[in-house]
Amino acid sequence: MTRKFQADGNGVETPAPPADYIEIGVFTGNKDEEKPLYMKKEKITQEHQTFTILVDQ
Repeated sequence: MTRKFQADGNGVETPAPPADYIEIGVFTGNKDEEKPLYMKKEKITQEHQTFTILVDQ
């Protein structure tokens, strides 16, 4: 779940629609030796958004 807020000059926050890119990744290997299987920037446009990613491993 993602939420975004905008604050006015007085610090009052109001909800804003999400419209940001995040990087989504799937890795394999130990923490110090991770190898990426999938890396892609995806645009988040909804508060609840699901991604399905298939990898060979």
